[in-house]
Amino acid sequence: MNFRQHQDKAKKNTSHLMKLFTMMVLIASSVLGAISATALIYQLESMASLKPELLRDIIYVQQFWLIFASCSGIIALIFFCSYFISKRSNKDGHRVALAMGGIAEKDIKDNKELGLAYQQLKNIVEEISLAAAIKPPSLYIIDDDAINAFAAGAEEGGYVIGVTVGAMDAFNREQMSGVIAHEVGHIVNRDVNLNVKIAACVTTFSGLYILGRIAIEPYGDRKHPAVMIIGLALVIVGLLTQFMGSIIQAATSRQREYLADASAVQFTRYPDGIKEALEIINGSREPNTQLSSAKAGGYSHAFIFGFKQKSLMSTHPPTEDRIKRLSGLIKKKAKQVKPKKAAW
Repeated sequence: MNFRQHQDKAKKNTSHLMKLFTMMVLIASSVLGAISATALIYQLESMASLKPELLRDIIYVQQFWLIFASCSGIIALIFFCSYFISKRSNKDGHRVALAMGGIAEKDIKDNKELGLAYQQLKNIVEEISLAAAIKPPSLYIIDDDAINAFAAGAEEGGYVIGVTVGAMDAFNREQMSGVIAHEVGHIVNRDVNLNVKIAACVTTFSGLYILGRIAIEPYGDRKHPAVMIIGLALVIVGLLTQFMGSIIQAATSRQREYLADASAVQFTRYPDGIKEALEIINGSREPNTQLSSAKAGGYSHAFIFGFKQKSLMSTHPPTEDRIKRLSGLIKKKAKQVKPKKAAW
């Protein structure tokens, strides 16, 4: 497995993701602009009584293109503003960890049992970070029985690694080293930066659906027909873009997981650790990997173990495939290690 090729492929995936996102925004803006213009022109036609008909049609055509351009521009602006606001809110890994119920070091000191486990975990993070030649990210313990871990943040000082209590109970030190090395791999390969962009995309698309629901929900007097049409269009386009955004999120994330697994083998002194951790999850009939936090659903692609197994929306490749790839990589790495000749 060539690490350089994986990194180049990851950069291309990032570029393709942003191109697809921009294309979806432009298409959605145009569709919504056309529907909005048609609804408003229809309403103007029912109110006006211009004559002759030719003059009326010319005026309405001009109004259509003016309203279409205005609506499309406003919707596109809302898209990009929502994207950058969401991106900014997810940029700070500390905020993401706290939103998922993370416990920082300063809040653990009073708990002797948890404090000891935290210190052992912190030692692993520092060891792996040293092997990867990066500054150790901040460590959070997630008070959740689910077996999982994640990396978050998009800039130096904001990188964090979160590990659930369930994962701490399920894995030994070598296996936990593999899990931590996987997350450090996400940071080194700048996957966490891509995760921020993906989360912002999905949040933006779901915002359209919410706006549409607000527009069509009745309150007070009966709503204007044009508002109802525009609201219904927002709901439909919002659902479609959210669906497509989730597919993009899942497809991109699956490829990045293979790269992080390979990085875990590269960084650890015990390359079988990540493989054994995956085997524990694969050996469970119904592994408990999904966190109870509402925030976790929109950030599922950032975790080491996926929430949905073998589905179109799965953000992680099948565990069996990851184990097979790791088995081949570990054997290949072992063959490259030549025993030293005896001094005598």
